[in-house]
Amino acid sequence: MRKQSIPAAWLGVGASALLLMASPSQATGTQTFTKELLTPTTAKPGETVNYRFRLACSSLTSDCGTLVIEDNLPPELEAVNCAVPSGFTVVSCSAASSLIKVTKDTPFNGGDSFNIDVATRVKLGTAQGTALANTATAVITAPDEAGNASVPSTANTVTVGATAPNWTLKKARVSPATNLKPAPDTDVGYQVDFCSNSAVGNVSLSGVSLKDAFPAGAVVVNNGGATVSGSELVWTLGNQDLATLYTGKDYNTEVCVTKAYTLRYPVATFPIGTSITNTLSANANEGAIGPNATITEDIGEPTPGVGLYKWAKDVLAGSSSAGFNWGIRADTYGSNAPVPNLTLYDTLPVTPTGIVPTKVYVNEWNSPPTTNAPSGSNVVLTLGYSTDAGDCKAANYTALVTDAASNSNPDGLDLPAGVTCLRWQFKDLGPDGPAVPRGWQFNPYWAGIVTADTSAVAGPYPVAVKNCVVGSFTKFDNSTGLSGEMCDDSFVEEATPAMQMYKDVMNGSSFRPDDTVEFRLHVEHVWDDSTGTAHNPVVTDLLPATLDFDSFTAFSLAWGEFPEPNLEVIPDYKGTGRTLLRFSWSDTPPAGSVRKDGSAGIANAGDFPLENWMRIGFTTKVKPGTGVGTYTNDAAFFVDNARFTCRNTVGVDANDLDGDGSSSDASCDRSIGFNVTSAAIVSAEKWVKGEFPTYPNVDDPLTNPVVTNEQCPNDGDGYTRFPCVAQVKHAGAFDYKLIVSNKGNEPLTNYILYDVLPVKGDTGVGQPVSTLQRGSLWRPVLTGAITPADAYTTSAGAVFEYSSAANPCRPEVSSTATETPANHWQADCTDDWTAAPADFSTVTAFRIKAAFAAAPYWEPLKNLTFNVPMLAPLDAPPSIVGNSKYFSPAWNSMAHRVTQQSNSQRLDTAEPRQVGIIVPTIKYRLGNLVWKDDNHNGIADVGEAGIANVDVNLIDSTNAVIATTKTDANGHYIFEGLAAGKYRVAIPTPMAQAALAGLNSSTVGEEATPDTNVDNNDNGVTTDATLGLVSGEVTLEDVPAEPENEALRTDNSDDDGDAWPDIASNKSVDFGFFVAPNVPKADLSLTKAADKTSVKRGETVVYTLTVTNGGADNATSVAVTDKLPTGVTYVSSTGDGTYDHTSGLWTIGDVANGVSKSLAITVTVN
Repeated sequence: MRKQSIPAAWLGVGASALLLMASPSQATGTQTFTKELLTPTTAKPGETVNYRFRLACSSLTSDCGTLVIEDNLPPELEAVNCAVPSGFTVVSCSAASSLIKVTKDTPFNGGDSFNIDVATRVKLGTAQGTALANTATAVITAPDEAGNASVPSTANTVTVGATAPNWTLKKARVSPATNLKPAPDTDVGYQVDFCSNSAVGNVSLSGVSLKDAFPAGAVVVNNGGATVSGSELVWTLGNQDLATLYTGKDYNTEVCVTKAYTLRYPVATFPIGTSITNTLSANANEGAIGPNATITEDIGEPTPGVGLYKWAKDVLAGSSSAGFNWGIRADTYGSNAPVPNLTLYDTLPVTPTGIVPTKVYVNEWNSPPTTNAPSGSNVVLTLGYSTDAGDCKAANYTALVTDAASNSNPDGLDLPAGVTCLRWQFKDLGPDGPAVPRGWQFNPYWAGIVTADTSAVAGPYPVAVKNCVVGSFTKFDNSTGLSGEMCDDSFVEEATPAMQMYKDVMNGSSFRPDDTVEFRLHVEHVWDDSTGTAHNPVVTDLLPATLDFDSFTAFSLAWGEFPEPNLEVIPDYKGTGRTLLRFSWSDTPPAGSVRKDGSAGIANAGDFPLENWMRIGFTTKVKPGTGVGTYTNDAAFFVDNARFTCRNTVGVDANDLDGDGSSSDASCDRSIGFNVTSAAIVSAEKWVKGEFPTYPNVDDPLTNPVVTNEQCPNDGDGYTRFPCVAQVKHAGAFDYKLIVSNKGNEPLTNYILYDVLPVKGDTGVGQPVSTLQRGSLWRPVLTGAITPADAYTTSAGAVFEYSSAANPCRPEVSSTATETPANHWQADCTDDWTAAPADFSTVTAFRIKAAFAAAPYWEPLKNLTFNVPMLAPLDAPPSIVGNSKYFSPAWNSMAHRVTQQSNSQRLDTAEPRQVGIIVPTIKYRLGNLVWKDDNHNGIADVGEAGIANVDVNLIDSTNAVIATTKTDANGHYIFEGLAAGKYRVAIPTPMAQAALAGLNSSTVGEEATPDTNVDNNDNGVTTDATLGLVSGEVTLEDVPAEPENEALRTDNSDDDGDAWPDIASNKSVDFGFFVAPNVPKADLSLTKAADKTSVKRGETVVYTLTVTNGGADNATSVAVTDKLPTGVTYVSSTGDGTYDHTSGLWTIGDVANGVSKSLAITVTVN
């Protein structure tokens, strides 16, 4: 064989820098996906049908890539809601699309197992008996290890159930107010409703009509779109399609078609005390809809009235100009009849000294329609003032405006000095006046009515100011009615900010562990109570212990300028376990504070302006393991001002949330709740530790991602995992560490884990990857019992069992729910599990069972950790670190499964990435072939058989025999575990070995130095009386540089392509033997004769040729050449074989010994 030079990449590589030989790189991990029906198999139209997507990733060398789940619903189903775990995005899940689409935001990792719950509903109008078959598909970005880019799963078929009409009639009087009786000669409003009680199981109707029968003599003021026929109102509703009716609505709620109309009961026909009955009925093509809806009540006396509201804006002490700004709002909604002589008396404050009213504004009101003015009445105002002291109702008034129209004096009217009262007299100048109609409203937009100068009001501040209004009107009995006095207290005060806080969750109300929760704080500087800016405020948010802060996302104002706050994030604030977020403004930024972009805090002192608002946005994360429940998030506002007003709950800053050192500051508090829902999640990791740090953890050269050895995962104790491998010397101990975690917020039970130890040709453990090669090239040995690594794992009471079978039964880690040993996924397996193996070195697999059968079960955020002691055997093939060609790993993986305790739902089987161990200690091997050199050319040609059971010795540099072996059935032999050095191979006493009887050593094509030329030739070059037939010397170098890709035969097939590194394997020493052949002999003679000795022109001559074989053996392929002479012309030939007269070739073929062959050629003489 040719001597190879040492590649530069290997120069200087010693024993401490050796790596496993790489197995073939694996594709994307294998996913399992199951869609199951959670609700009954029969569902009515509109009824919810719930499904669960169960997903798991099992991976030997990678994650399962980017995951997309798609569910194309049948046309009779529509999506309602998709409840996804953290890290998922719902792309589409609504009735607007038949496609449900969910994506995973992060890689689908090996060992992940989780559920997604999907709510759908049967579309309204779906026919009874329709079968709803539903298939969903889990799609990953690349085909998985089983060759599947997508995995479909079909849930149980749902059959649509029976339906029946479910409609109701309703009728109500809506005006006047229900606490008042209808009055004669006034408008009485009614509302009728035709209602679907629920869409679920209901049916659409056709040809629907409503009929409302009212008392004869009543006058229809507004028919509400109905046809009036005598004493009936008839509405033709036509077809009532449920799908249209419930668009955008909850199918389980009542939805109504509403009609409104107005009647008037003339006093001549309906005097006070008359009983009146109105009845609503309905019919459809499907039949009568009932029961009827009926109202029976008495006609009552007119009850006029006025509703009042009063407010005033606080004012800053010392201010002049507008100063106070009082407001009045009034309406007649609480009356059952028009209100005669509607008057408002506004008592202006005379104390404290210095209050000077300055202006009054006519403002705005409406003029409702009346019987004889259907397009609107004509309500006007006469406004007067008085300077009298005492009761404003008894005062004398001077008119400011008379019969003024709504909003007729937007600039206001000046008030004379000394004004004490204002009188507002309203009347209707329309045909049904002068009483003010029911439905009238004054100042609907809460505008100011009266202003006053307060600059002369003296302290001490705050000074309270009271302003009151009372309404007056004429009752049915012509007596005077009063509304009751309505007052508002306001203040002349020093600068006092007034705040109102709002807090919102912006991305839902229910979350799972590790979900993002997005909050927005809205702080409003309220317009009517604020008299000063808020200087350097502080806004805090004390997160519940279940939330971790994520990011500061937004800050905005309604208008103007106000600096962005600095944020301090203070975990475990004062030992509460809660994180405090403190947003502040100050001349000096707090230590460690940051801005929204993450940069350091800056000086940002400022005044939060009056009548402005600010919004602060931030995101948080629900902590892993957070239990199901409702949690509260508490925000607060603080300001340095001596006093401020809070529209929310006023608190005391006992924990100094604003950071000013005081625990008695007032705070303006606002809280909001959010829900954490159920999430059952289990994950697993497997780690391996070799002889670290003597043999460091190194990158697997064939897999991605590629990392430097320094970047290898390390748990802090020398363990590593994918994409790196650990190293151990021959006969060295190493350890597997298994960590399984409850990462959800649900207690788990019935946990089981299976681990099949590495062996050449092994596959994945669980059914999802059971057909995929792990790529192990040797079998490590279990040296003892598996042990719990910590107190919690010990307390779990796990049971450890072992198997020595080649294919141990492991029914629980299936791809489906079928787990019983009698009917599971392994067709042929051995159930030999035992807790006490006779010999740990024979163990091929183990399993761990943790029942968690009683509370608290397997608690959220608890880990189970196990250690597995292992040994690398002496025959483990070595590896060369960093060399992708020579990487001989033993790969190990595990599969597991668990049950959610609260609902007994089994999570899918999952298998995390495998972990690898290599042996970097270089050992050599030497050998190759003893073969029968049939053609005695010294080359092992294709088809030349190997010779079995030949004794072969290995000889060292002192001619000592140091190892003996025999050739296998194919003539191969090998010596393994050799140190660097010089060796020869010998076949002792070749003539005496039975396997070589009758054979001689090849003497043609011999090669004295086995690895200098070709590797399939004869190397038995020396015969030694003691050693036998001996090869030339082979040197195994200190730095591996042995021949590569040795060919067993001349067809160039690789004879050295197994797990052992070819560069440390010399398969070039071959011995050829042949049988001395018997040489075959044939003896041919040829005679030729003519039938005439003389001839004349034109005569014929016959030439006879005879070939005779006088030898002992047959002669083959015999041919004779007899070229005719010139002067003759060929006529014919007869006899054995064939004759070509042109070339003169007589082709005879075989001539047996003692046999003659003849040919007669006839010619004519020219």
